[in-house]
Amino acid sequence: MQGVVWALTLSHAIGGQMDNEGRQYMEDGLLFAERIVLGLIFAISSISKIHSFSTLVDEIMDYRIVSRGTANLFSPCLPAAELAISASLLTGILLPVGSLGAGALLLVFSVAIVVNLRRGRRFSCHCFGKTRTLIGPSTVARNAALFVLACAVAVQSFPAFSLVKVREQWQTDLQLLRGGAGT
Repeated sequence: MQGVVWALTLSHAIGGQMDNEGRQYMEDGLLFAERIVLGLIFAISSISKIHSFSTLVDEIMDYRIVSRGTANLFSPCLPAAELAISASLLTGILLPVGSLGAGALLLVFSVAIVVNLRRGRRFSCHCFGKTRTLIGPSTVARNAALFVLACAVAVQSFPAFSLVKVREQWQTDLQLLRGGAGT
């Protein structure tokens, strides 16, 4: 993940030395890459939680942030929200909403992790369903990097609320997948 953030920073720096068409192509490509990375991460996370849905309430309870009743209420909402965010990021439909949703969820997850770390607790993060990865500073750092990506997508995507902009974004995405601005 750190390599992705470094590459994005470098490409933004290099972008200052390009003509307008080259800069726009690079910015479109950067937005596309950011969307795909975040979208796939949220898709994997959602699918993992759906796959281990029978234990999701207990996984939420591991954080000791909400009551069991609240965990029961919100357990179906979490993978559904992650799946909706993933769909938005991968398709470009309601992209500002999807990217802001991604940022909000990452912020909530990070706060829950930090609260538990401050309590001296370490347990499986359950970020991608049943995993053995323990919460720790690296989990917070990963979420912070993803939060920065979500914010970058949000900032770049606010004009995308109109259907015309979504269609234009899809055309740009197809051009990028084909490997060139002029195809």
